[in-house]
Amino acid sequence: MANVTIDNLSPPASVEGGDLFETSKSGISGSATSDQVKDFVSSETNIKRSFWGNYDDGATSVTPLSVPASTWTSIPSDGAGGFTILDELPAGYSLYDTTNSYIDLSDVTSNSVVMIRADFVVETSTNNVGLKYRLYFDGDIQVFLTKRLPRLDEGATTYNIVEETTIFAGAATKNFPIRAQVFSTSSVDITVNGFFIHVIER
Repeated sequence: MANVTIDNLSPPASVEGGDLFETSKSGISGSATSDQVKDFVSSETNIKRSFWGNYDDGATSVTPLSVPASTWTSIPSDGAGGFTILDELPAGYSLYDTTNSYIDLSDVTSNSVVMIRADFVVETSTNNVGLKYRLYFDGDIQVFLTKRLPRLDEGATTYNIVEETTIFAGAATKNFPIRAQVFSTSSVDITVNGFFIHVIER
């Protein structure tokens, strides 16, 4: 599995079926509906469909998560925050289990590409804190995608962390719970803004 960080990933804009686009690319000329454009793009790139969900946390903004020193700790989202967006998902789909706080790709087609953005704030009480972030695939075989983050060396303050990882949802691992976790060299408090998850099915 590859661990790839993507800069400036943002949710795609919603497109309604009646919108018109101007294009002159081979398969479509003149005006075309968004559905025609999406069908054309899918045929050109072998993409079946693309969808996303944003799971905004509500609990840690009230009571931050206490992370002890030198202990891998899962960061949760309850999906109860005001910026949760689920209407871009196919009917019946979920990408995050808000009850058990893990990324859930069991609804996703095998061999899909999945981009996961974790957004959280770390509050330190000391300077020069070491921090690592990982995705932990918790299944029959344990898989870790780990990244060492820059040291938090601006004093006892808050640090906004945004980590984006692209993974391959293979048949062997897509049904595993995926837990976003952090490891800190000193105890810290974390406020989770949320998880944005974008799926490209092929």
